[in-house]
Amino acid sequence: MTRSPVRDTAELTRGQAIISGFAVFQILAIVCWGLPINSLLVTRFRDSTAPLVRTIGLAQTWPMFAPNPQVIAVYLQAEIMHRGGRTTIWKFPIPSDYGAFEQYSKGRHLQWGTEAIRLDAAAPLWPDAARFIARAHDDPRDPPTGVTLVRYWAAMPPPTFARVAPPLTWHREAFFTYAIQPGDLP
Repeated sequence: MTRSPVRDTAELTRGQAIISGFAVFQILAIVCWGLPINSLLVTRFRDSTAPLVRTIGLAQTWPMFAPNPQVIAVYLQAEIMHRGGRTTIWKFPIPSDYGAFEQYSKGRHLQWGTEAIRLDAAAPLWPDAARFIARAHDDPRDPPTGVTLVRYWAAMPPPTFARVAPPLTWHREAFFTYAIQPGDLP
């Protein structure tokens, strides 16, 4: 009986190399996105991998931690104008609209408005967001004719030991209006 020679060196197959590379990428992404470090190398890594990291759900933000905690409260609304002259308001979902389990399971969905759409850098997404909202509020008897995206923000005062916090002063800005085009609605 002939024995096959024993391999002294481990050969990495193409599939194993791809899986290993993906595992290394995920570990690196978790470290670079999960720690509040803003070195030049980490920032460049985040910028270059942002679309992929957000798609696979590894992106993290640290808006409530030092050294730069978020100092404004924000929310968005859409004003939907209809052919009959009425206007309906749709509020982008925010975490406080949901219970703890729903906040966790819908975390990425909830960030859509407050962390993505409201930013000026997201201007290329605004027409698609407006069309999405118009389709969600389409009424064949009174179809939408336009959607205006509105952002609200208020400066959050520093924590105090007062029993009652002062009310927030909200600011409003209509930052994008989209006229519904033929073919936008089903």
